[in-house]
Amino acid sequence: MKLKKVLKLVLIVTIFCVTFSIGLTLHNKEEENEPKSSDIDSIKVLLNQSSDTVNKIEVLRKEFDNQDIQAILSSESIGLNSAVVQSSDNNFYMDHDISKNHDIVGSLFIDYRNNLDSKKILIYGHNSQTLATDFGKLTSYLNDDFVKENPYMYFTTSDGITKWEIFSVMIIPDNTTTHTKIEFSTVEELENHIKWMQEESVINLDVRVSINDQLMTLQTCYYEPSDSFLLINLKKVEDNNE
Repeated sequence: MKLKKVLKLVLIVTIFCVTFSIGLTLHNKEEENEPKSSDIDSIKVLLNQSSDTVNKIEVLRKEFDNQDIQAILSSESIGLNSAVVQSSDNNFYMDHDISKNHDIVGSLFIDYRNNLDSKKILIYGHNSQTLATDFGKLTSYLNDDFVKENPYMYFTTSDGITKWEIFSVMIIPDNTTTHTKIEFSTVEELENHIKWMQEESVINLDVRVSINDQLMTLQTCYYEPSDSFLLINLKKVEDNNE
């Protein structure tokens, strides 16, 4: 039963990768589907104005009238500083922005099965061959020197800021379901999952990962080869909740 659920989840995301690419032609013609630059600008202004003592998540929730906003994912090295949302399914934010307006670019969103304390957090976002997207920036990590020199990303929630280190960069077929696993019934199962992520990495990163680490996987569509996913796998290395 669980396998069917995961297969359905992957099928939904895969189908949307295809329809998203096709829809870009319409996207360029239909004004209502254009990226909400006002939202992007507002986020930047709000985050820059908010001091460390201000709950940035609550600031964003109030500004965009959306309690689905759960976190901010950031990496200065790739110019990423984006709100991350979560709904009761993995469909809605594929084609809605963080104000819940229809937008083919969608939003960065956490898998509906997750909570922020899950052993592994899955975050999805679109990529495109012709349009700038937040997770299109993840392709920078396919450069060996770049990812080794810029291995860290930051995840801000209502509980504070955490630092995460990239330990694996993967390109997998988009019909693969292994990476969507977020629950592990045995230590051996978790160990094998971590081993799989490290062995399948296209870049050799000398990062030790323990079963005690909290993990995160960022997933986006990839086009070389076609019908594939780019996965950035990270482990939490530091809490910075001062």
